[in-house]
Formats: sequence, C-alpha cells, structure tokens
Amino acid sequence: MANSSDIILMDGEKVVVALQTEMYAQSTNIIENIIAKVFGIVAKFLGVKRMGQLTITDRRLILEQHQKILWCFDTKAVFSTIMPNAIASVDYAFVGQILCLCRKYVFSFTTTSGAGYEFVLQGGASQASEITNAALNTLLKNK
Repeated sequence: MANSSDIILMDGEKVVVALQTEMYAQSTNIIENIIAKVFGIVAKFLGVKRMGQLTITDRRLILEQHQKILWCFDTKAVFSTIMPNAIASVDYAFVGQILCLCRKYVFSFTTTSGAGYEFVLQGGASQASEITNAALNTLLKNK
C-alpha cells in the first residue's frame, strides 16, 4: 500500500492526516448492513481482509483500498479522490462488540451518493478526534 509521500499532490496542497487501517463498507440501508455483517463473518473464515488508507489533505480526501483473499492473494485495489462537496457526513464512534468486551473507535464518512466508509482506529479517542477535526477543517475550508 502506498504511503502518504507516494501520493501526487496538487500545487500548494499538503497532507494533514494519513490513516492506514482495516476498512469496512457502510450503507445507509439497514438491510444492506445486516447482509454485510453476515458476509463479514464468512469473510473472516475465508481470509478476506480489506485494508484502506485515508489521506486527508487541505483540499480533498484520498482513499486507497486493497482487498486480499486467503490471507495473501490481492483481489482488489482502488484509488479514489473524494472532493469535499461530495461528503455528506463525517463522524467517529465508540463501538462495543461481543457483549461489549471488545471495544473500538471508528472514523466514518458518507458521501452524497449514499456510499459510506468506516475505518477502525488504533489510537483511541485522541486519534478519532484528530482525524475528524482534520476532515471537518478540509470540508469547511473547501465548501
């Protein structure tokens, strides 16, 4: 996966935050979320892993996604730029899993087309608020 120094920036653009983590698809449709959770359980057994890198610059969000199957075979690589006017919502949450014994912070955003992305954060609440603030600053500056 590329790091933030590999991304070609526009003139005067600078990287604010770069985040590399596991990634999950989100949807605004409840039925799609339920189906995604079922497929997620099956995917764990098949060794499917989705990794993503989100780079927030002062002008845009850059999203890189990679998917592996059987723990080592690359099956998908997507690199996309999301302009600030295409973002509908940005948030972070504290999520409890397995009877609230396992907890994680997630950063997520939804585009105006309804597609959503969720990133698992390793740094806890401080990292979640840093990334959310960086994203909001980019969105508000460029709207």
